[in-house]
Amino acid sequence: MLTQDTLFVEITGVFGAGYVPRLLDDLKQRLERGFRRRTSDGARKLNVLYCIDNTRAEKGDLRYRNQMNELIQRGGKLEVAERDELIRGLHWVDGLVIDFVQRVRRPVDVVLRRGGVMQAFALIRDEAWRRINADRKPQPKVSIFITATPDVIEATYADPEFRKQLEARLASYCETPADALKLQQEWWDNLADLPGVFRIERTSVEPHTLVESLVRAMQQGFRVCGRDVVPWRRVFISYSTADSEFVVRLRDSLQRYDIDCWFAPESMRIADPYRETFAREIGDRDAVIVVVSKSSLSSDWVKFEVTTALAYEQAAARTLVFPVRIDDEILSTAEAWAVPIRERHTANFVGWRDPAEFARALARLLQDLLDQERRGSSDSRFTAH
Repeated sequence: MLTQDTLFVEITGVFGAGYVPRLLDDLKQRLERGFRRRTSDGARKLNVLYCIDNTRAEKGDLRYRNQMNELIQRGGKLEVAERDELIRGLHWVDGLVIDFVQRVRRPVDVVLRRGGVMQAFALIRDEAWRRINADRKPQPKVSIFITATPDVIEATYADPEFRKQLEARLASYCETPADALKLQQEWWDNLADLPGVFRIERTSVEPHTLVESLVRAMQQGFRVCGRDVVPWRRVFISYSTADSEFVVRLRDSLQRYDIDCWFAPESMRIADPYRETFAREIGDRDAVIVVVSKSSLSSDWVKFEVTTALAYEQAAARTLVFPVRIDDEILSTAEAWAVPIRERHTANFVGWRDPAEFARALARLLQDLLDQERRGSSDSRFTAH
């Protein structure tokens, strides 16, 4: 359902250059999993839709879509009547997108749209473009153009799965990496002076890091557009039962900041197998908070949880393990599995029974948890125009 607060985000890029298959689906899942929208009734899950202009047009009227595609391919070589027809076609696609959103029963917070006004501007950059955009409803609020370095484009075209998708629609996309790089530059030359466009340049083929770069752009868009959308972290707490008093207090404090905590005594179901459940939950969380103490350093379960989390961390190339200490035992431990923890800066909760000390340590932990995207490996350069 379309509301007055629905945020339209247009994302485009040359297929095989910046833009990659399944990108909008991955971004939708990341936004719904990692963010909440604050309302008068509290924070709720973000409702995100994505749509691809080409797909909407094909379902609406394949023959007319093909006619529009022919006009788009000709770009700046159109007669006046053909330009007018293309403008009508672009407005027609806008209407299809709105109808698609309206058919959803729940209120939609964000619509991720592939194509749209940026692509039109890149293709027909002149006075005609103003006519396309003047009465456009709904107006896009955030526009993102994705580009990629030559080596990333080469690697993308070498991927067998990408080649399959490319060959299925070769008439609509660039046949070679050189063609994609050339078209990408032409589009960006036209878009560079268009106000309000975020540019993300990929420097790695890793898809998850591109998604994180898009998330950072989206967060700026939320702030600029006045949307009260906040990060929502899902954490696993690894601890010894001897430290339960502290852990309960920490869990309660984190949940007051909309951080979802997986806490074994309350989160495990009867008959759940311990090792399989812990491993699954650790892999599904944004962070693992390890409560480090004399008791936890002698716990086989904490050892298992930490080594599992470190393995996930290495595979994902991002910070996952956040150690907090409630005594100084970690500073002198001889436990080999705890060495990676000892070599990290830890949140100091040693004085946790003092409310002021606890509050100071919690504030620092919250800052690092909620700023977690910056800890991942960077694969992009991000600029706003």
